Amino acid sequence: MVLLSTSFFAALVAVTVATPAERSALVIHERRDTPARGFVKTGPAPPSRELTLHIALKPNNIAGLEEELYAVSDPKSDTLQFTVPVSQASAMLDAEFAKFAHSGSNQTTIRTLQYSLPADLAGHVAYVHPTTSFTNPFATPKIEPYDVKRKQMGLPKGPATQRKNVLGISGFTNEFANFNDLKDFLARFRPDMPSSTKFDVQLLDGGANTQQDHFSLKLHADKKPGFVLSLASKQ
Repeated sequence: MVLLSTSFFAALVAVTVATPAERSALVIHERRDTPARGFVKTGPAPPSRELTLHIALKPNNIAGLEEELYAVSDPKSDTLQFTVPVSQASAMLDAEFAKFAHSGSNQTTIRTLQYSLPADLAGHVAYVHPTTSFTNPFATPKIEPYDVKRKQMGLPKGPATQRKNVLGISGFTNEFANFNDLKDFLARFRPDMPSSTKFDVQLLDGGANTQQDHFSLKLHADKKPGFVLSLASKQ
């Protein structure tokens, strides 16, 4: 992926120094006549403002698509992206990046109504972001403190005293809750709890608990123990 990213970047950079005749080989990849509803153009984007471009490639191996999706979803994996000033992004994509204000929130975003790609690259690219896609801004979710959430859910204060009371969390689809991820979760959201806090595992009908540290094996399973232990633990 790193080699592929470098190749695409080199091809796009070549556009910025191409002659007018060579630039005629560019083809419009995406275009819209007007910005999305609620957005108003307020002026050109600052040329020196840095813009991180993400290039989505068209899949050529449907059988391996799921594996690739997991790979690009993992923050540790390589992604096809690079950061350049607006002036260079405009030259690369033959685009006019501008500032657009959202009337509902008064937030400003940088977008373009049209961009182009070299003809020999266009067939391999699904889209480039951020370009012609306008999304409504939304407020950053507020994380309620533990004690506030406990009161909202009607949970008693203080440690659990009945050892016979057990809360079980089922796990299916070959996913495993990871102990190290639980430690990180509690360190962030419940730093008052001991870092050694764990859960017991009961295996049924040939089940397994491999603790493999792979994104696709813990995508959903990791969330439940963290939330449950932080709210209904013995601490």
